[in-house]
Amino acid sequence: MRKLYFILLFPTLFIFSQNKYPTHQWTGRFHLDVNSYKFDTLQLFEQKFRRLFLGVIGNLEQNVSYFIRMDFSQGTIKLRNAYISFGSLPYTGGELMIGNIQEVPSLDVATSGRDINIQERAFISSTQPSRYRTGIKYQNTKLLKNKAALFFDISFNEGILKNTYLKNNRNTALRITYAPILNEKHLLHLGAHYENRKFPGNNYAIKIYPANSRITLPKIKYSIDYAVLNEDLGAEFAATYGPVGTEAEYEISNVLRDSVGTENNYYTTNFHWDIFFFLTGEQKKYKNGAFSKVVPKHKFNLSQKHFGAWEIVARYDVMDFRNAYNIPLFYGNSINKIIKHYIFGINFYPTDKIRLMYNYIIADIVKDNKIYSHSFRLAYDF
Repeated sequence: MRKLYFILLFPTLFIFSQNKYPTHQWTGRFHLDVNSYKFDTLQLFEQKFRRLFLGVIGNLEQNVSYFIRMDFSQGTIKLRNAYISFGSLPYTGGELMIGNIQEVPSLDVATSGRDINIQERAFISSTQPSRYRTGIKYQNTKLLKNKAALFFDISFNEGILKNTYLKNNRNTALRITYAPILNEKHLLHLGAHYENRKFPGNNYAIKIYPANSRITLPKIKYSIDYAVLNEDLGAEFAATYGPVGTEAEYEISNVLRDSVGTENNYYTTNFHWDIFFFLTGEQKKYKNGAFSKVVPKHKFNLSQKHFGAWEIVARYDVMDFRNAYNIPLFYGNSINKIIKHYIFGINFYPTDKIRLMYNYIIADIVKDNKIYSHSFRLAYDF
């Protein structure tokens, strides 16, 4: 508890500092969701704070920065990020971070929750169940005249956050991106990632959220006992042409199971394809190997006939269990060997800090019985 008090009070030590360093800037994320679901004879409703973050970021010295962020969204206080970063490294360039750091092994995950244009991430993020761990991370986003980026991190234990599923593991992740076309109106992004996770003697387990429900609908739990190694290999693609854009990723997630000396491999595959279009002419920004926030050409102001930014989005998302260890259950029934999400949405950006989002989701999870969902989000990020 004393550690928690220190973490909460630590940023206030900077407020009265008369020196140039350390500096501080508050950052926050408030996402309020209101969702409804129809499944079989069930009519379900939920409302929640999906994200409720508060943090502080700043510099300790000229090339030494820090970031601390807390999560209040689940009725408890959790530490999300707590690290020190050393920038402008000699010889190699780039940045080295030490502490509790977020792993970003794919484009979908690398794009911040502040900047995603569909309310939840694709199935591919389910195979990366523990993204906050204690370790080190190196990244260099200035390669090949700022067109290429490299991200490498390794963590050695459960991290400051308790990792329920991959205990006592060693995790390594590598991601490389390249944008051969990158200018004000056009983007072509290519990337690949590799993850290696060891957890001898423990179970491998992931959670899948049908229709993106985090509370009301039961989670789909896929687990493998006696799992000793998990390897993920994926490829990513994105392109924009003015206000039109697309993004796609494919990943194979392999798990090695060792039961009484008998080794077997099981794997799932994931694929999602997104398209988006700005009705008001904006272009999605790109930075450090990922998409960044939307800045409206004109902030919402009715007296000046300015209507902010409007975007329509769609996603096809699929996860394949045909080569899995077992078929998970949903409401006591086996799910389809191939599960799918069809998502259609519209986003309204009055300013670059506020979003109103609507998603209509068709979840093909159980044979002959789809889930239909209407999801709304009010988001404020600073």
